[in-house]
Amino acid sequence: MVKGNLKVSGGKLLSLEFKVKDGKLKDVIISGDFFMMPEEEIYNLEETLEGATAKIDEIEGLIRGFFRDREVLVLGFSADDLISLFRRLLDSI
Repeated sequence: MVKGNLKVSGGKLLSLEFKVKDGKLKDVIISGDFFMMPEEEIYNLEETLEGATAKIDEIEGLIRGFFRDREVLVLGFSADDLISLFRRLLDSI
């Protein structure tokens, strides 16, 4: 299991954990001090990332596409914050 945290601007904490199996993301969990509305969209974001190759270019595209294509309000982190945390964690494995 790969785990990490990022303190985003404003002092909020973004946490991420996932496994990499056969080069793909598994069991993606995004948590922390944030609000996403509608609330169930956090699960949809995790589902979007599930099975993606563990390459930052694909992950970045999925995250940006998710926020571009959905009516989601997030308070506490940005797409860039999540991408940055994924990049740091992927670089550590």
